[in-house]
Amino acid sequence: MKLETLRWQLQEGEDALIKAQTELIEAHRQLQECAQERDKQRRDALDLRRLMGDETREKEAIQASNQELRAFIKRAESDNNSLRRALEERDQKVSVSEECRSSMHQELTTLRSSLRELEKSRLRARRDLQELRRQVKVLKCEDSRQKQELRELQALMSQEEQEEEEARSEAFSLRQKVLECEAGREAALNEVEGLQVC
Repeated sequence: MKLETLRWQLQEGEDALIKAQTELIEAHRQLQECAQERDKQRRDALDLRRLMGDETREKEAIQASNQELRAFIKRAESDNNSLRRALEERDQKVSVSEECRSSMHQELTTLRSSLRELEKSRLRARRDLQELRRQVKVLKCEDSRQKQELRELQALMSQEEQEEEEARSEAFSLRQKVLECEAGREAALNEVEGLQVC
């Protein structure tokens, strides 16, 4: 938006310069016409003097004409001064516009460079993100594998505990049978001894 404003100001300055040049040409033309008019009035004054033979009236007419010419020339000079000031102002505006355009160009160059750096950073961040996603996927697979191993180990431990419990129960039963057998053997020995005594 700022660049468009500068372009508009530059165009406005160029239009003002063209207008000032046109007005300057018109002023020169008017000065030429004034000179031609003055020559014509001078010729008219000479004719009038020849016709009327009145030097005084001729002098007054010439003086009046000269006063008008001086007034016109003064106005033309004033207009020229105004045009000169307008041209100077236009040159100043053009200079300011050039400086602003140069500054805008430098700023655009800096922004483009920053944009390129941001694009590089974005690409690096995308690559880092892809790598992190890959690592997360690997970690998830590893975690799943470890959980599966843990479940298998837990199942194995549960099976071993069950087998150990069954072994304890079987050992207890065997000890009970052994005790029963020893008690039966002891009773049989006692019975045999009793028979031998008789």
